[in-house]
Amino acid sequence: MAEISMERPRLGIFEGRNGRSWLLIFGCLLYFAFCWIMYTFTVEPLYGAVNTYTIEADSGAYFSRAGFDDPVSGGRSPEGIDRGGLVSFGGSTLGPTVLSLIGRTLFGVACLNCLLFLITVRWAGSIPGVRREIFVLLMAIEPQTLPTLMTLNKEIFAIAGLVSFAAYVFRRRASISGKGPKLLLFASLILSVFARWEQLIIPIWYLVSESRWSPVRRRPRRAIVMLLLFCSVAWATAVHLLHLNFGGFIQQATGGSGTVSKLYSIQDKGGYFLVALPKILMNIAGRWVTPMYFFTGYWTEDFGNSLQNHYIGILSSLVMLIVLGWTIVRGRFRLTRPLVYLALCYFIFTAINPFVQHRYIFPGYCLLALELSRRKESLEAVKALKKLPGLPPSYRALQQSRDEAVVRMLS
Repeated sequence: MAEISMERPRLGIFEGRNGRSWLLIFGCLLYFAFCWIMYTFTVEPLYGAVNTYTIEADSGAYFSRAGFDDPVSGGRSPEGIDRGGLVSFGGSTLGPTVLSLIGRTLFGVACLNCLLFLITVRWAGSIPGVRREIFVLLMAIEPQTLPTLMTLNKEIFAIAGLVSFAAYVFRRRASISGKGPKLLLFASLILSVFARWEQLIIPIWYLVSESRWSPVRRRPRRAIVMLLLFCSVAWATAVHLLHLNFGGFIQQATGGSGTVSKLYSIQDKGGYFLVALPKILMNIAGRWVTPMYFFTGYWTEDFGNSLQNHYIGILSSLVMLIVLGWTIVRGRFRLTRPLVYLALCYFIFTAINPFVQHRYIFPGYCLLALELSRRKESLEAVKALKKLPGLPPSYRALQQSRDEAVVRMLS
């Protein structure tokens, strides 16, 4: 008589998944569906419809840089285009150029962006305590994630580079030998170069400041002070030696006056450490720094039917302010935690740009989202601000004698 097998049938990829895994899968699919719906209205409309509203920023310029016809505006790329200088002091177009060469079309680029985002979520899950479903939710409520996934841009490389380096940092801290997987470090360095050259300084700075020879090792406050002084001296030296002058650009962007031009003049003379905090706040808050703008200039300004300028940027600044405030209220904004320390370093390096651009600090939001998505029991221990006074020795001796007396009576 044949024996009846009681073994459960194998379900392949569906085997062993809990409720949170299914929630993550469903959330990703739902958000991707929303992104692709917006893609058909704002990036590449179906059936030859007119592209009335746009969400991209500089995507057409990146395609032209790679030598393709500009699919955004429908124009042809200029002949004899210069493909040199993909990474320069003024900026970097290496990542978007490589992505356009691989994807070839708007649809191909969007698919590659989504694939890289899924890899980023996988890296985020390797950080201790990170709940990937919470991380995906926090990324989904940030409006800037939509153009990051659906258009040709640098931000997808920036967030992937920072998350891969964060995963490397935690694997390194958990290692007995103090070394992390070199593949994650290599990926973070390559992706940082693909995003912006400034971002490459962040992992290098962390590795140097946390090396065994560093005087600021495990002293994040001193490391931040040294970083501010380094940026101040480096910027003033570069301006003096390279004869950089952003004054005309700033006057054109600010109308010849304003806080930005004044802050830049101080930074130009080596005072970046004095203006770093207000410049970071201006990058984070965007238009919300001047609330009266929404009652006056917002309704009369010509945005050229651009969703990026009219809605996405403004709502992104609001979400950034809320998440940053929530991080502070929950007591998570502490420099002793690597994700917060990396986020602050990123804000400092980004704010050194002579102009205010909220889109550049979006990867810093990704690090704060990682911090908020971590379970409370997995957080690093934080030292108390003040040491609580202990009991006097005489009181402890009296209490000990009383306990001994009670033990003798019971025995």
